[in-house]
Formats: sequence, C-alpha cells, structure tokens
Amino acid sequence: MDAISWSGSGVTISVFALIDCGATPDFTMKSSYSPRVRSYVLERDGAEVELPEVIEYDLNFSSPPVGIGLYLESCLVSACDAGAAVAWLAFEGSFSYDHLLTHEVADQVYGVCARGERAHIVLDDDKLVGQEWRDTVGRYRIYVEELFSSHG
Repeated sequence: MDAISWSGSGVTISVFALIDCGATPDFTMKSSYSPRVRSYVLERDGAEVELPEVIEYDLNFSSPPVGIGLYLESCLVSACDAGAAVAWLAFEGSFSYDHLLTHEVADQVYGVCARGERAHIVLDDDKLVGQEWRDTVGRYRIYVEELFSSHG
C-alpha cells in the first residue's frame, strides 16, 4: 500500500464514485479523521449525450489512518450511501472512462462497493494482482454497464 503515499508528503486515498447525471453526492466521512478532501468531476471526452459521471474524491492525510482497512470500507459505504451507484478505491493515475472496473485496471483498484452491498478491500499486493481480485472487480463492471446503457 505504499502507492497511497506516492506524493512523498502524506497519504492520498482516491475514492471514485459513479453517479447519475447531474447529481453530486455530499460525501462526508463519519469518522474521527478529518482529511482534507478535494473533489473533481472527471470529464468524458467527446460525450454528446448526458452520461453518468465519475467524481473523484481525494482524501489527504499526513499519515495513514489507524485501522486503514475499516476506514477504507467506510469510505466506500459512505460514497454509496451518499448516492453513488458504485464506488471504488484506486491508485493515482489509474482512471479511464474506457476501462471502468475492467480486468485491465483491476490491479490498480484496491476496494469496490455498490449501493446496498458490503465493501471489498484488498491491501495485499499478491492478492491485488490475482485472478480472484480481477474477477471481483469485474463483477462490479455490471453496475457501470447498466448505468451507461440506461442513458444510451
């Protein structure tokens, strides 16, 4: 999990939330941590029709939260509770609308959750590159496909 400390000056946890058009979930974490949060609507090049959007929430800390696995789970559940159809944790620079939750990027995704479901978190590098994790991430691709096909 050294990749969440890529900046050299703290820890950045990137939470991605797939939402329906025009909605902006009020993503607030209910915890004793108070990270600095920056959010970005990730633009889709050449989209002529209104499509679901992905919002990236970067949570910045001076050091990793204690009990990081539970904290990451709560991030995903909070994003879904705030209106995301599906939310995931991924490393900086991994985002592409062409590869949302596909096998090609599964090793860059270390957590995933859908509204009303439990979160899946992987903190072990060996598991992150394994077939079982690729299959888990791939199962969440259906939420992406369903949301986009409903606008197509």
